[in-house]
Amino acid sequence: HTIKEHREVTKPTEVKPEISLPREARHAVSSTAIDQNFHHEKRNINEVLEEVQMSVRNLFKHSCFTLDVPTVAKYDDETILIEFSGEDAALLIGKEGYRYKALSYLLYNWINLKYGLNIRLEIAEFLKNQEEMIEKYLAPVIERIRNSGRGQTKILDGVLIKIALESLRAAFPEKYVGIKSGREGGKFIVVNDFNR
Repeated sequence: HTIKEHREVTKPTEVKPEISLPREARHAVSSTAIDQNFHHEKRNINEVLEEVQMSVRNLFKHSCFTLDVPTVAKYDDETILIEFSGEDAALLIGKEGYRYKALSYLLYNWINLKYGLNIRLEIAEFLKNQEEMIEKYLAPVIERIRNSGRGQTKILDGVLIKIALESLRAAFPEKYVGIKSGREGGKFIVVNDFNR
């Protein structure tokens, strides 16, 4: 027989120093300054294009990528098109589109918060190729939904779910088309009749 020794392990208590700000510093940021950073009315797209173009160009002017000058243009009344091309444009997409997603998220949050507008990010025809791929995938899915009245997609990631959602909503304006999450967190689209 071996005797196992049991020890009670206690962690040393962390002592966190209390930080006290001087009375003046506590109220240094006014609520007006906060409102100016987070609340912006939607602006006319034609009024902001030049400003956005300058900012996007400045953002990538000193990057380590060899890129053509980014194009910023009106896509529709709600959306700014931002296009990247050039020798290293594909590097901006990244493996499995991870850099594309990150850049899209960054640009969308900035432009949507500041101007109330959406973006369409195109890098070396990545978005166009994704749209073509998802349209081919959706053709038999749409046919099945037309025959049975309802259906769902496979799990889709990133920009694919957005493209598929727009396509299915256009194909079935009279039906419920929404995004659902699976058990492992993957997202897919369901199409069925609205509950009456």
